[in-house]
Amino acid sequence: MVDRTRDITKRLRAVELLRSLRETGYQNQEIARMLNLSPAEVSRYVHGHCLPSPQRAEQIIRLFARKKRLIRDVKRLVLGPPEQLPIPSLDEEGLHTLSDLDVSILLHKPNTLKRIALYAVEAASGKRITKVVASSGLSTPLAAIVAAEERWGLVLISESKYSVSAPYLVMDYTLGPGHVCSLYLRRGLVDRRDSLFLVEITLPPKPKLRAILDLLTKRCEASVASVFAVVSSQSSLTLLDKYGIPYEVLLTSR
Repeated sequence: MVDRTRDITKRLRAVELLRSLRETGYQNQEIARMLNLSPAEVSRYVHGHCLPSPQRAEQIIRLFARKKRLIRDVKRLVLGPPEQLPIPSLDEEGLHTLSDLDVSILLHKPNTLKRIALYAVEAASGKRITKVVASSGLSTPLAAIVAAEERWGLVLISESKYSVSAPYLVMDYTLGPGHVCSLYLRRGLVDRRDSLFLVEITLPPKPKLRAILDLLTKRCEASVASVFAVVSSQSSLTLLDKYGIPYEVLLTSR
């Protein structure tokens, strides 16, 4: 029974990967060429008319679940097809600024979001995690999928006290002269027994990220086991290095 469940799960995962590719802009003909299949077969899988065989599912997962492929497909979504890109390749030279990215498009691509979430779970394997944390509305869907996959708790940090039921913890940080911002976390959601996984679409800039880490580790006395982000600036990653927190990031900017 366990083997059959694992087998069905693998075949469904393969279908999700194919649907993610369609969301990214690939046509059935392109996918068929990569898999040495007919476009009609790919169409049947994508539309749920049948499941690929276990052997075929293994081939699909092996080909499309790799990090390089995921980076390429995410880049295709947030920047457009390679032939339209006016800037260097992300996975080779990075972006000049985060403003080059339209990461909000990922929220409209549920299969791709699920694909990213599964990769995030895989990247955190072997670490003790009790709860997943997100610090923005943009990152909440991704963090929720990650938490649901592993039955971890979900913690949301807000920038508005009106969206957090009192009582709450507050952490202030400064973005610039006279520009003070605050983070709010419902009291009791995190404590010293928790080992946390911070999951973000875009990793916050250094001042906000430092405030998040201090809120979780100093005010709540929890530990941050790992960080995953689709996009991050190099300066934010430098801060994680300073805190000694391991991380996995798909796309990095300068």
